[in-house]
Amino acid sequence: YSDDLINRTITSTSSPPDSQGRLRTFVGTKEVCNHYNARICTRNPCHYLHICATCEQNHLRFQCPMTANTTTTIAPPSPASS
Repeated sequence: YSDDLINRTITSTSSPPDSQGRLRTFVGTKEVCNHYNARICTRNPCHYLHICATCEQNHLRFQCPMTANTTTTIAPPSPASS
């Protein structure tokens, strides 16, 4: 990837979802490939960015270390007081 992707910023837009109903992520004016992040991109060449849609690094979304430690712990309900 070129140096211009080093200092990238995710741009939030009001774009409609893609054909699969997924959110679309843009880095500047370039769109991140949802097919790549879902491990199903077969485009050759692909005109979308093959980077993580969460942190913009060179791995798939499911491999992202930023989301690996974000598991939700649900506390058991408190005992009812009598």
